[in-house]
This record gives sequence, structure tokens and C-alpha cells, in this order.
Amino acid sequence: MELDPPHSRVFVVCGRAIEAEELQAAFAPCGNIQNVKMVKDKGVAYVKFDRASSAALAIEALHGAVLNEGRGPRLKVMLAEAPRPRCVAAAAAVAATVADPELAIGGL
Repeated sequence: MELDPPHSRVFVVCGRAIEAEELQAAFAPCGNIQNVKMVKDKGVAYVKFDRASSAALAIEALHGAVLNEGRGPRLKVMLAEAPRPRCVAAAAAVAATVADPELAIGGL
């Protein structure tokens, strides 16, 4: 199993109206894109590159850029946190609840 290079994924605040193809076209000059994952209801996306240097270039080149020939949206591009498996995230939430007695017994 091949591991993804660290720091090769960017988080993009792009608005709900943008399409994955538009992001693909905007980010393609920065490097080889492995995938674009849209979270439409939140107006954000993740762009995964094959190299960390491509992600760094995308941040430098596209943070604050305006798409659609100046009509928007203005992008916010930053390094994405490494994805955590769902079971790890759920276990962390349970651990936080158990560690705080107020939360564990409903504040009684």
C-alpha cells in the first residue's frame, strides 16, 4: 500500500456555486492533481496533489485568487490537515467525553 506524501493536500474555501471541474482547471497548472473532493453544502473542497511541492505552489499561486474572470469567488487556499480515519475521530470524541466528567454524566 502506497502512502500519500505528507502536506500534499490543500483545503479550499470556494463557495457553493463552484464546480469540481472549475477547481480542477484552476489548480492543474500547479501540479498533478490526484483528486478533487467537494463538500458542496459547506462551500469547501480538498484538492489532492501527488507532491507536497505542488500543494505549496497552489497555496502561493491561488490563495486570494478570483475565479470566473473576476466574478468570483475569491479563493482561500491553505494546507489541509491529514485526514483521520472515521474510527479514530469517533474514538477521540468518546475519549474527550469520558475525560470530562461534566459531559459524561450530563452535567449532574
